[in-house]
Amino acid sequence: MIFIQGIRSTLTLILLLLLPVSADAVNWLMLQGTEPEGVTHRPFLFAQPSYTHDLSDEIALGPNVGKRATPTKIAPWFDDDSAFHFRRARAGVRGNFTGSLQNDFTRKMNYFVLAEFAPDLLTYEFLGTRERLLGPDHFSITFNHIKGVRLRLGLFKTPGLEKLIRE
Repeated sequence: MIFIQGIRSTLTLILLLLLPVSADAVNWLMLQGTEPEGVTHRPFLFAQPSYTHDLSDEIALGPNVGKRATPTKIAPWFDDDSAFHFRRARAGVRGNFTGSLQNDFTRKMNYFVLAEFAPDLLTYEFLGTRERLLGPDHFSITFNHIKGVRLRLGLFKTPGLEKLIRE
């Protein structure tokens, strides 16, 4: 039995070495914010629904005996340990400038706008109430005026807890 498994693994290794293998990669820095000239606006929406049910025990020792640890709770309220919720729900649009915004300069520019509307820490104040319906997630403009160079300006990183705490 061991001999047959050894032959199978050897044959598998030989086949893998002989088969043509290609590796493809994407340069995301060059790809983002570059829409073809004919594209005006591309709206999109994505959501990440989730269900969380924590089965951990209550704290057994110390001043918090009988309570659950905060990390076992569901953000942003931290008062349930079992709930259906959205981890992310975002809507956005990307494309080229059109209409009265289009001229010789803006013809070589692309925009990308993304907003969060799920009830999470991006739309709530830190451990508080819901502050806004939409939270900014991404806003950028890409300048393609120099051949081979893409200059992107804007908000690229989702504001995290460090941003929310400082405000």
